[in-house]
Amino acid sequence: MDMNNLSKIEISQLSKNKNLLANIGIIVIALIIVRNVHIGELQKISILKEQINKENEIAGFIDTLKSLEDQVDNLQKGFQVNLTSDQVIEKVSLLGRKYNLKISSIDSQAAIDKKLYQLIPIRLRINSDYHKLGHFIGEIEKTQILKVESLNIDNRQKYFSETPIESEIALDLAAVSLKKK
Repeated sequence: MDMNNLSKIEISQLSKNKNLLANIGIIVIALIIVRNVHIGELQKISILKEQINKENEIAGFIDTLKSLEDQVDNLQKGFQVNLTSDQVIEKVSLLGRKYNLKISSIDSQAAIDKKLYQLIPIRLRINSDYHKLGHFIGEIEKTQILKVESLNIDNRQKYFSETPIESEIALDLAAVSLKKK
């Protein structure tokens, strides 16, 4: 029997060959089962692809978080943890001596608590010329823990002098100290 003649099978031939009819039924059922299994597998593949995409997004997010944590750790290395006002005063005094400043007073004020850090205000009175003052302030800003909040220069001497003029200077500093976790 060729394929062209398969559709032309007469009913009488089918009734004579009951095995052929049973075989055709089995083949049709098998094809339906294979089709349903194939559709189910395609759906599983689609679901797995979606899960892979979600996992890739999560992995990217985790990598971003790790990168940000590393950046925070690097920033924290530059900051002191749980500084005391005495430690800040010692640091400022050392910097003042380094630049031969005449420190007339250093006073700390009550620390200002924030969520993750605290600010330690320091009021400093010095006598210095502008050059030494500039170097001193530059060094303070490099420490990453001290910042100049305000600067007031009281210059009551003559401006037309050949020697550098020393002025009385009031500096308000703030030390940043991270709180221990």
